[in-house]
Amino acid sequence: MTKSVRSRPWRTPRNRHTLAKSEQSEPNFYNSPDWKEYSKRYRRRNKWCVMALELGKKIIAEIVDHIIPMRYGGSPWDPRNHQGLSWSNHSKKTRKEDHGPMYRWVLNEKGEKIPYRDTRGRLVKKVLSFDKKSAAVYLALESVVQLCEIITPPTL
Repeated sequence: MTKSVRSRPWRTPRNRHTLAKSEQSEPNFYNSPDWKEYSKRYRRRNKWCVMALELGKKIIAEIVDHIIPMRYGGSPWDPRNHQGLSWSNHSKKTRKEDHGPMYRWVLNEKGEKIPYRDTRGRLVKKVLSFDKKSAAVYLALESVVQLCEIITPPTL
């Protein structure tokens, strides 16, 4: 038996009535004829789920995912912001993106966010996974480095 939302007050229901307006407009984009046609063409060219390939498995890509989600300013049409994913891997990725995009980004020619890639063409993750103590130390060190950059006078 599943628990109702009332028994879990920390969870807020997320449906079309509680979503922000920017999140409500996304389904219209994904249902547009242009996106459906593009998605079919992209999946014909890129057959396999990217996340599964990283694990050495071959699973057919069922959807085209925006690497930097549109709700965080990701480019809707730039192919550099797209990847093929299976439904299950897309669900996993989306859950991880509740607090922001998973990958570092740069701006394309139109000023839209696209994923940053290293010299080998691999996506660069935005956040390292730390336990709470390591995260605190990392943030403290990062702020000290930033202060040093501000305080240190330029050398002539």
